[in-house]
Amino acid sequence: MYVIKHVVNVTTAADGTAVAYTAEPLNGPILKIIYTKPTSGGFATGVDFNITTEDTGQTVWQQNDVNASKTVAPVEKKQDTAGADTTAFFDSIYAANERIKISISNGGNGATGQFVILEG
Repeated sequence: MYVIKHVVNVTTAADGTAVAYTAEPLNGPILKIIYTKPTSGGFATGVDFNITTEDTGQTVWQQNDVNASKTVAPVEKKQDTAGADTTAFFDSIYAANERIKISISNGGNGATGQFVILEG
């Protein structure tokens, strides 16, 4: 198994918002997203994240009111052959030649954070 690391540093505008992308497209499962809040100058308490794939718009991580560094391993529900969500089965979220889009709101003026996305 291989793992590729994508690092995205994000800085918010005066209104507390930002949009950033991975430099390279991803091709495979998104294994983890590691958000690191710096010891000073980091996003405001209660920052909101909306992280999606750029082209297909798949939700990878959406969370409001994040206050500290955090790691997530995103998955999505599987469906049966009739299209109904299963309750016990989950699978990785896959990107196919598309970048990851990181949208920030309520982050504070000129605040920063780093996102490390592991693709494998």
